[in-house]
Amino acid sequence: MARHLSKRGWIVILSALLVILMGALCARVIFQHPVCTLKQSLEFEYGQKATVADLVSEVRRGELINGDAVIDTYVIGEKEAVISTKNHFGRQFHDRITVTVKDSVAPELEVPEVINYVRGENMDFISFTTASDNTGKVKVELINDYDLEKVGVQILTFRAYDPSGNETRKTTTLIVREDGNDNKKYFMTPNGYQGYTVVDGLTFIEGVPVINKTYGLPSSYGARGLTKDTSEAWKKMKEAAAEEGITLKVLSAYRNYGHQEEVFNKKVKEVGMEQALLTSEKAGHSEHQAGIALDVNSFKESFAETKEYEWLQKNCASYGFIIRYPKGKTEYTGYVFEPWHITYVGEQWAQVFYNNGNWLCIEEYFQITSEYGE
Repeated sequence: MARHLSKRGWIVILSALLVILMGALCARVIFQHPVCTLKQSLEFEYGQKATVADLVSEVRRGELINGDAVIDTYVIGEKEAVISTKNHFGRQFHDRITVTVKDSVAPELEVPEVINYVRGENMDFISFTTASDNTGKVKVELINDYDLEKVGVQILTFRAYDPSGNETRKTTTLIVREDGNDNKKYFMTPNGYQGYTVVDGLTFIEGVPVINKTYGLPSSYGARGLTKDTSEAWKKMKEAAAEEGITLKVLSAYRNYGHQEEVFNKKVKEVGMEQALLTSEKAGHSEHQAGIALDVNSFKESFAETKEYEWLQKNCASYGFIIRYPKGKTEYTGYVFEPWHITYVGEQWAQVFYNNGNWLCIEEYFQITSEYGE
């Protein structure tokens, strides 16, 4: 026959079950693992000061006990970090996570604005640079081609890089001089043409003499007349024009500094300073002083409507002359259209500026300014 538990028996069983359940619950609470919420990024920069506390944004059901532990960030790559916590009953837990140390900081690089070099010297260009990096490991190299036999201005590009591939690039100007006595002032135009100014003398860009409001001449400079090349070219052109029934005559040729000063001051009295700056050159800024310019036939703009000008503007480039201040180029030259003013630059460059009849001016072609300084 089946036997039934007594009421006391059930109480004993239920009490035992309750003890077991309470014991399990207590054990669960006592051994309960704190919950750590990690920060979204577990990445650190090389050399960054970092501790375990920087990994954790929140701890629930306990506390972080090794927050001051330092994380080594002087080795790039993945590494293991230990987060130690304890719950409210003092039970400790140790969890291992992976953090990443990276280097995304580019090196710092300093280069001089200009490096002067005399042909034939033995020079280490890298020695002119200073580089540093957060890793303490940085290399510098020169990454572009250059020609130490080519006198003038060149650009050097340096690259500083670290073991992680971070890099910084900077450029400097290299000036290659002929010898130790070469004291020319070299420069490069915005569009890459080579230029230089002779001390107390003329400025040349790719062999073209340049005299305007920006590039002037000292009062002591004087050709004492037209240059030989200018004079000979003028003679040939005048004779060629005459054979075609065209008469070209000189109104003004060489003018020294003092003469130009008189011309400009007279113009100021006649038309005022604002107009004078558009129609006449200040002393020291006239091509006439260099002996390369001629004013021909007429000082009136109506000269542009004559057969003499028509012949001149079509043929002068063949003899090395250019219409120095073409029509519509005032924004470049700083002067109004002067059909009578021609300048000798040599046949090769004259053809360039002629531009098949669509005259270019020197300033426009070389992208240089024509502005008086203060």
